[in-house]
Amino acid sequence: MLIVLKVNSAKAFYERLGFKVTGDDEYRYFMASSEGTNTDNRER
Repeated sequence: MLIVLKVNSAKAFYERLGFKVTGDDEYRYFMASSEGTNTDNRER
């Protein structure tokens, strides 16, 4: 899960990475990665 303030323009960046808004409140967006999106960039 990722939390982004509504005033933060990084929301669009996270959406390009495959995150989707799953909820919100007055100040924040709650985001989660889409199925099949690899957000773990560590080498294995």
